[in-house]
Amino acid sequence: MSEWTPAMTPGIRAWPFATALCIAACQNPALSRSARSLPAGTSDWSLSLNLTHVSTNVPGVPSSVERIASHAFNYPNPIPEISYRHGINDRFELGARISPGSGLLELQTKFQYLELDDRFFAALGPSFGYRALGIVNGPVLTLPALFSYELSPRWGLSGGLLASYAGYTIPRGLGLDEADLSGNTLYLGAGLGLELRAGRFHVMPALEVQRSVSRTGVPPQTPDIGLLFLSLTFGIGPALAPP
Repeated sequence: MSEWTPAMTPGIRAWPFATALCIAACQNPALSRSARSLPAGTSDWSLSLNLTHVSTNVPGVPSSVERIASHAFNYPNPIPEISYRHGINDRFELGARISPGSGLLELQTKFQYLELDDRFFAALGPSFGYRALGIVNGPVLTLPALFSYELSPRWGLSGGLLASYAGYTIPRGLGLDEADLSGNTLYLGAGLGLELRAGRFHVMPALEVQRSVSRTGVPPQTPDIGLLFLSLTFGIGPALAPP
């Protein structure tokens, strides 16, 4: 009689795959901030709480794995992200973000290249980060195109488009041969938020969507990953001049 192994029970082998997929899909929202640059010499601190809805499509894997890993699921992040930004001059910001719940440490920049009537602002915000979370680790590079429109001295709309590259590695020997979750992934996305300001304080609820559009790995088995973020950001910074 042959000896029993976990490979004989597809459901058991599916769980490591599902866990790795959850971690590998752990992107962060990148559009929940204003395109308007901070005045030179001023700083802004913020905390963000995020709820992530993940949907996947993993072709070429056994049905037992697909039932566990390919269904949509929600990933609440109870540990807030912490961000700090500083105005270098009236057009350029430098800052950092740490997300303990998703293992991300990120250097952020922002260059405001357009301002119209002190109401409409446009900026680029290249970010360079590294994620180390459990069995998944690798660099994350993000390029947001940010746009903001001031509705009034207290209310503003902010959103934009983004492209994000994530290069993840997963150690061998984890029983994840049903699908390749390591490799390089390109995400595209868009988002919109509503900012409320009261003196030095600001609050922004926002929605953001990201979708994987290109992956390396084993071509017949690479998963498509869709992400929907609901975020709420609280911050304190300089009291900006009204438009």
